[in-house]
Amino acid sequence: MQNFIDEVIRYLGYGENVPDKEVIDTITEIKNNADLLLKPKSVYGTFGIGYFDFLSSDLSAHLKGAESIILFAATLGAESERLASYYQKTDIQKAVIFDAVCNALIEQYCDCICQEIADKLLKDNKYINTRFSPGYGDFSIEYQSLILDNLNAGRRIGLSVNQSSLLLPQKSVTAVIGVFDSPPEGKARGCDSCNMKESCKMKGESGCSKTANSIL
Repeated sequence: MQNFIDEVIRYLGYGENVPDKEVIDTITEIKNNADLLLKPKSVYGTFGIGYFDFLSSDLSAHLKGAESIILFAATLGAESERLASYYQKTDIQKAVIFDAVCNALIEQYCDCICQEIADKLLKDNKYINTRFSPGYGDFSIEYQSLILDNLNAGRRIGLSVNQSSLLLPQKSVTAVIGVFDSPPEGKARGCDSCNMKESCKMKGESGCSKTANSIL
């Protein structure tokens, strides 16, 4: 639980500052409430390495040497939108903390599912690298719809995109993962590949999910 709280604190932008006990207690309260009410869902599928023509040099570099790819999508579900609206109307501080809690929850959930995928493929001597999501580097967010369409994610997990290619519900993730015949070389995604590199308050922090090493 402490690691999760630390992750939420980083999302809240405290940096090296330490939040007071009230904030910590609120994080714990909201996390416990979210665990009871939110029902995360995911879907993924394997496709040939040349099945899609992704116009992204950064994604191509991420998939170099891959023998196939996995399209991946996950969401915290529609209830996360309802709770966000509730907190925004009743308590702005809790709304901000809820947003950070959801960011940490969706990343935690995705990591868990991807680890399950990795464990399953390892039985066939296959290996994966981490998620590379639309919005990283030059991988356009317009590919969100392609991923969702090919996974039938709207019907299967209730995940869609709006006209601006933003995911609905918002606390959701789409990604491409490489599948390899041997362990891929580790490559940190790093801040330079992120579209938020100019404004992100977490730039360079070990807690940012986008600076994690690319090998599960």
